[in-house]
Amino acid sequence: MRTLMTIAVGLIIFALILISSKIIKKRADFRLAMWIFMPLWFCLVGWNMYYGISLGYGLMEEIPFFLINFFVPIAVAFLVFKRQFAK
Repeated sequence: MRTLMTIAVGLIIFALILISSKIIKKRADFRLAMWIFMPLWFCLVGWNMYYGISLGYGLMEEIPFFLINFFVPIAVAFLVFKRQFAK
């Protein structure tokens, strides 16, 4: 359940960054949104992994969830880009 909530938060954060870039630049700038989102999301998901380790889970138990939490929102963002912006 926590993984699904983390992925949902990632998608919401990306959407907010993309909307902010549209407000600032008068058009949706996908590249700018990805340059901001990817390092920010990496840090947030890394903190989430650290939190899980501090609760007693092992590093090898947390790495698959880290990868899922990190790459699923990025993959969804690229799919949205392919569908909406790469025409």
